[in-house]
Amino acid sequence: MMTAFPSCRSAAPMLRPILVAAAACLLASTERAAADAIRTVALSDQIAPGFDEPFDWIIDSGIAINDRGSVVFRGAVGEPRAYGIWREVDGNLSLVASEGDPAPGTPDVFGTFDSSDFVFDRPIINNQDVVLFAGTSRDDTSSRFGLWAQPKVGEATLVAIEDRDLAPPDYQLVSHFRYTANDRGEVAMHAAQDAGPDSALLQGIAIDGLSLLVQESEVLGASGYHVDDIPRSQVWINDNGYGIVSAALEDDGANPHVGLLLTHPGEPAQPLAVQEVAGEIGGAQTSYSYIAGGVNNRNTVVYTDQRFSRDDPSLFQQSLWEWSPSSGAELLARTGEVHEDLGVTFVRISHAVVNGNDQTAFLARTIDGEGQWSAQGLWLESPDGVLTAVVEQGADAPGAAAQFLSVGDGISVNRRGQIAFLGHLQGDGVTSDNSGGIWATDADGQLQLVARHGQTIDVSSDATTPDLRVIDRLYFYTNSNGNSPMSGLEDGRASPFNEAGEIVFDARFTDGTTGVFVSRLVAVPEPSVTLLAGVAALAAAGGGRRRA
Repeated sequence: MMTAFPSCRSAAPMLRPILVAAAACLLASTERAAADAIRTVALSDQIAPGFDEPFDWIIDSGIAINDRGSVVFRGAVGEPRAYGIWREVDGNLSLVASEGDPAPGTPDVFGTFDSSDFVFDRPIINNQDVVLFAGTSRDDTSSRFGLWAQPKVGEATLVAIEDRDLAPPDYQLVSHFRYTANDRGEVAMHAAQDAGPDSALLQGIAIDGLSLLVQESEVLGASGYHVDDIPRSQVWINDNGYGIVSAALEDDGANPHVGLLLTHPGEPAQPLAVQEVAGEIGGAQTSYSYIAGGVNNRNTVVYTDQRFSRDDPSLFQQSLWEWSPSSGAELLARTGEVHEDLGVTFVRISHAVVNGNDQTAFLARTIDGEGQWSAQGLWLESPDGVLTAVVEQGADAPGAAAQFLSVGDGISVNRRGQIAFLGHLQGDGVTSDNSGGIWATDADGQLQLVARHGQTIDVSSDATTPDLRVIDRLYFYTNSNGNSPMSGLEDGRASPFNEAGEIVFDARFTDGTTGVFVSRLVAVPEPSVTLLAGVAALAAAGGGRRRA
């Protein structure tokens, strides 16, 4: 016997109210998304929390956003300026620390003796809304650098400070240090031995002290190498506590090598890659070095090696590698060779990062198969290992009747493979007033303009009273120290981009005001409960009672 179903026409009266309700939900959701495309976090003409006067300065402020959408930034209030750090959580803006306040864990106050110096370095905010920030504290005669952790609730805690021994005896924090932090509250940083030149890497839970990861003269297990020097560059750290750092090594014969080390508290440092410093290209003497790009929560590491001659700049070769615990090191790209799959030759590779899905993103300059120069481009590895140029210089810029002059400043890539960056334009009608902008890829991989110099945006939080201002300059760089503005979001660095696709940036307007903003233009929205309920009801109604 055949089973029949109601026709669409006969079911229409029954489904019409549900369809109307679902359509209304969709429309409301779309309107809300459009209204929330750019959200104001702070403005220089609004009262600064913790003070009774407005912000004076919040530009190029070391902004960062976490996966919850919480934001942290630096700013200043008053004249002379009092510097501070502010955090926004769930729409509530509050002061974290400010110049002149007591520096927790010390008898000092936050401040410097030189008014031109920054009191606070660029902060990090992890997914627990903990803010890690470096600052300067002072007494009546001297000043020193330190690192503090401010939890979501409660008082700030001193993590480390100059001129005071850390948890490992005889080691102290070094000035202008580099630090990264993960979601467990662990912090990785450099330190120096109190009575000697030895440097070390330290890592530990912020409120529970620090422990040594690796130090100079340490023998690296059965490898036979010992650590000769640890440059004071940053160490990247994932949420499992694994870090990646470059180091100068020596073998048993005291021959100099360079190495890339994987570190973890309580475990010997593991050499991932080691090469002799001295080598040759075409018979000419060269030197060798490693650049650590990043590490993700799968313990996948991306790094670049480079061999170069100080006497002949033309003797230069780079290789981009991706290392994983399961498959070891795999070559992604090498300069000076035609890439077998792409038919292009890479001539420069830089700013490599890896996201949580083992996709490597990097900047590169290439030449095509005919030997013609191609522009610098931003490249991304697909989940199945295929390299694709996301955008290149000279390409049409979405949202602007112009072409890209430069791309890739401030690269950040999330787990979905979305990339955000600062770019600059060229072409007819492009001037210094409208040449810069922020672009990002949406969930479909399409490049979208987020904000641009010369663009008018509404900075009001009240839709009934718009406040339109024209962007003069955009700032997108961020990192715990302002260096290497890039992140794969699982490497312990601050990022202006999060896993949801939200972007935080600061802007200066033509009227002289400044502000911090969050864009949801390329964010992947979470379906509302109302909409899901409507869809479920529609599905249930569409599968109504069958009749014979």
